[in-house]
Amino acid sequence: MSGLTEGFRIFTLLIQDENSGLEFQDRKTGGFLAATPQEGVIYMNIGDMFMRISNGLYPSALHRVVADEGAIPDRYSIPYAVVPDREGVTEPLPSRVRKDGKRMYEDVKYG
Repeated sequence: MSGLTEGFRIFTLLIQDENSGLEFQDRKTGGFLAATPQEGVIYMNIGDMFMRISNGLYPSALHRVVADEGAIPDRYSIPYAVVPDREGVTEPLPSRVRKDGKRMYEDVKYG
């Protein structure tokens, strides 16, 4: 079983149990890297809106959960997604635009 997620959110915190399966995509190779469970570790998945705010400095991340059915016990994770205000306008930070020398993204209204 495999699921692939990405999203129009600021970021998602991924808290997982001791079972493996969470993977993040390596943008250079297109392959996926395992996010080995470690006690006390919370993974942060950058979303499309954070990418816009940072003017592309922090690209959005693809992640997935891969598990062979029956190969591992039930897997539990707690995702906590942070999304913008539906009526708010998201735009690249002016300081990033100045530093980068150009604006990478137009303003967008989340809702």
